[in-house]
Amino acid sequence: MSVFKVAVNGVEYAVAPFDPELHEHPSPAYPVAVTPEVAKSWLGYNWRNRGQRAKGLSDYTADMSDGNFDLNGATITFSRPLKQGEDPDIPVGKPVLIDGQHRLESCVRSGRPFVTYVAYGLDPRARDTVDGGIKRRLQDVFQMNGEVNAATLASVTTRCYAWNLGDKHLTLKRSGMTKAALEKFLHEHPEMRRCAEIANRLTAEFIGSGIRQSVAGVAYWLFTQADPTSCPEFFARLGDGAEMPKDHPIMQLRRRLLRDKQEREGRIKTSHLYVADWQQLTYFIRTWNALLEGRNEFMQVARHDHKAMPSVQTADGALKYLEQRLQELEDEEKAEAAE
Repeated sequence: MSVFKVAVNGVEYAVAPFDPELHEHPSPAYPVAVTPEVAKSWLGYNWRNRGQRAKGLSDYTADMSDGNFDLNGATITFSRPLKQGEDPDIPVGKPVLIDGQHRLESCVRSGRPFVTYVAYGLDPRARDTVDGGIKRRLQDVFQMNGEVNAATLASVTTRCYAWNLGDKHLTLKRSGMTKAALEKFLHEHPEMRRCAEIANRLTAEFIGSGIRQSVAGVAYWLFTQADPTSCPEFFARLGDGAEMPKDHPIMQLRRRLLRDKQEREGRIKTSHLYVADWQQLTYFIRTWNALLEGRNEFMQVARHDHKAMPSVQTADGALKYLEQRLQELEDEEKAEAAE
């Protein structure tokens, strides 16, 4: 074991050796710092492994670059030295990297060291049992942390984070959307919990509407930032539909959501009747904008219109819109009088 040390997140750890230790039998795992140089050397023992996954690499690299890759008990594992006749393509006496190629490659790409447990001397066949378990989801992490509405909170947090990254159509394909980054986002934006609560309440009140809790949570988050005074009333009336005329934008939105649900009842996601998250969010935003601007209309969104995501109108913006519209009406009246 190397006597050299390096500080990772403020704690000093011994640097791992450039070449894996040789053990004939499984050894106890112990934590060491893996530097990019060590990681590159260890990847030289990466024989006959599965292909690397781009998403996993980008997530690990993002976490390491941001200093979010903490010691979590997972190990980098190596086999015992291979014996004569075990594999014609691998040198006799050399160990094989069994698990850890994505973490090591991400260490090289990020240029940052990370701390991990390392185990040596495993049977080479142990690779067949690696990564066969059930993946831990973000909602599992939130639930273990004692969060209420963990499933809704996870979906709302993920989509609000995606929006913040510029993913306005909520494709969730941006790199860096790791569990660590999303946990940090929740810590920085505790209002996500309120968004999840409102989303659950809305779907419970407006039964059968087909409103997605994740979309409702994003809309509540956006509208609260735009106009915290009007937002609660918007969601209250969307939920109960009370005391509004039939042509009111919220009533039109309610009818559209119900009609979409009825149309796609029994359909699959590949159907042309399926409404994507981005489209349902567009319904919300256009209805919100119409209300703030004093327009009694609901602007439909064509299913093929992938560039339809509008900006969220703010109270100040709505006031400017109304002032501009009044000026236009005055100009039209003056023009008619002059004729």
